[in-house]
This record gives sequence, C-alpha cells and structure tokens, in this order.
Amino acid sequence: HARVSPANQSIAHSLENGHTVTMNIVTSDGYGYNNMVTVRIPQIHGFELTEPMDEVYGISSGQTISVSIDLTNTGNGDERFEFEFDDSDLPEGWERTGATSHTLGAFVKTTHTVIVVAPANASEEDFKIYVSVRDKANGTYPDIEIHVQTSQPALRIDSHQLYGGGIDLVSGQSALYYVSVTNSGLIDASTVQLNGTLCSDVNCNSALPVNGTDIGDIPASSTVTFEILLDLSDIDPATYYVQFEINATGFDSVEEYDSQQVKVRSAPIEETTDWITWLLGGLLVVALLLLTRSGGGRRRSSAPF
Repeated sequence: HARVSPANQSIAHSLENGHTVTMNIVTSDGYGYNNMVTVRIPQIHGFELTEPMDEVYGISSGQTISVSIDLTNTGNGDERFEFEFDDSDLPEGWERTGATSHTLGAFVKTTHTVIVVAPANASEEDFKIYVSVRDKANGTYPDIEIHVQTSQPALRIDSHQLYGGGIDLVSGQSALYYVSVTNSGLIDASTVQLNGTLCSDVNCNSALPVNGTDIGDIPASSTVTFEILLDLSDIDPATYYVQFEINATGFDSVEEYDSQQVKVRSAPIEETTDWITWLLGGLLVVALLLLTRSGGGRRRSSAPF
C-alpha cells in the first residue's frame, strides 16, 4: 500500500494536468514494476494589491502618465485576470489606455499599467477611473480607484544652513550653504535651478559679483537639498544679505525666499599671521647661530685665565 500526501492547498500548485507521482517497485530477484499516479490539487483563486494605490495622481496639460497597479495572484494556479474600466468620468479629449487582461502564475507578483493622456489644452480637472477585476472562475474583487487631478510642481525653499554651522561668513574664504527645496505638487519638477546671491541691500537691488547655482530634480511631494557655494575672495568685511531664489521658468507655483542678513568678518588673526610666526622663528635660528660662532673666538688679554 502506498499513500500520497500532497502539500497544503494554500501552497501546493494546482496544475492543469495534475502532478504525476511515479512508483518504482523492484524485487530482490530483479523483477521491476512501475506505476504512475496523478494527483490533482483543486485550484483556488485570489487577487490582491501588493501596494496600495496613491491617493491622487497628478498630471499636467499635454502630459502622459503611467499608473501602476501592483498586484499578486494569491491563488495556487495559473490565472488570467480580466480588467474592465469605467471611464464615465473621463473628461472630453482625455484618453485612457491599457491592457484589459493579465496572465500570471500561482503566487506571482506583477504590475499592470494604465496610461492616462491629457490634451494639450487641458483645463483644471479632477476625476476618477474605476477598475473592476475578474478571475477566470468569474470571481470578482473590490474595484480599484484611480484618482487623477491636473497639477503643477509647487516649489518652495524651506530652510538653509551654513556648512559647519553658524551664520557669519569669513572674508577671503568660500561659504557653502545647504538649501532645502520642497515640491508639494503632484508633478515631478525637472531641472530646478536654485540661485544664491550676495547683496548689499535686503531687496538685492545691488547684487555683488558673488553668486552660486545648483540644478536638480525634485520628485512630487519630496524635498531635495541643494548646495550653493559663494566665493568671498574679493569681499571686504561688512554687513551683507544672502538671497536664495528659485528660477521660476517653467513652473507656475514658486515661493521665493526672503534675504537673510549676514556679517562677513575678517579672517582670524592666527590664520593671517602664520607667515610672521615662521619669520620670527627663522630670525631666532639665525641669532642663535651667530651667538654660537662668536663664543668660539680668542679670549681677551685682560681675562684672569
């Protein structure tokens, strides 16, 4: 008697032709016998989102976005999911495309992509696309909601700090600022240019030839740190203003940052007098050498010895 104990249904794969178990029986005198048994695992079906959908997907005029539906076949067999789209809220001139089915194996994770295209003259829109899912056994699952809204990058300078801390600058040196810029919009901001300028007045009407620039990308709902380097080689000690400004070209929503008063101080004395120390040391060595040589001359005649 032989007993075949299959694995638990939740982890055993359900195959269309079943699993084949081959039993080989061999006697001591060389007689052999083979027998095959087919074990069929009933298929269970399941669908779930691997990652939750974003609350809202931003899009701008003339833009195309890809909305990813991260899903898992939680069933134990090969599956074919059918997707049906409710585009009744889709504004006129907009497009929604994407495959209507997806085939994948048991316990497999994958991504189903939905494409949304906004017309070049799109106005402010806020709508939802509903996706219903059905498996090959005609089982249904909760609808997937895709919330789409027209948007633009919204940039603002949150904060800045001087490398090494403090607020005062030093004449003749370079000052490195770390500036945090946030994009609170739903659209990624590409090639953002941040400028830093040293000015004589708070409104920066009299900009000095001291400036720095950094360029970077800021994803939607993210904060990125920019680096601004100011060269103070030709700047005299005095009170100035540092202004950080985002180049607003290509962005509809930009919040400028007010100027900050800074004091440019003279370099510390120990830094500017190093050459004097070396000079004094050299003179001292020369003096010692001269004294040593003069001590080795002939004694005076009036000496007692």
